[in-house]
Amino acid sequence: MGSDEQELMESIKQRDVGFSRLVDRHSELDESIRNLECRTHISTEEEVEIRRLKKLKLQTKDEMTQVLKQRRILS
Repeated sequence: MGSDEQELMESIKQRDVGFSRLVDRHSELDESIRNLECRTHISTEEEVEIRRLKKLKLQTKDEMTQVLKQRRILS
């Protein structure tokens, strides 16, 4: 992510509570995934949970990208 995009994200986070929640959710999902993946033994249930979390993380990233695109168009 470039510095321009990072600056835009920070600016939007400060003005848009919904976007800020998306960013927080993305970070929380990333942390949950990393915590599960760092285990020495991952059960089948945990593998399923990792896949589910990754899908949610991607969905959240897509939503963030849509907001960024809309803000660029409006700018």
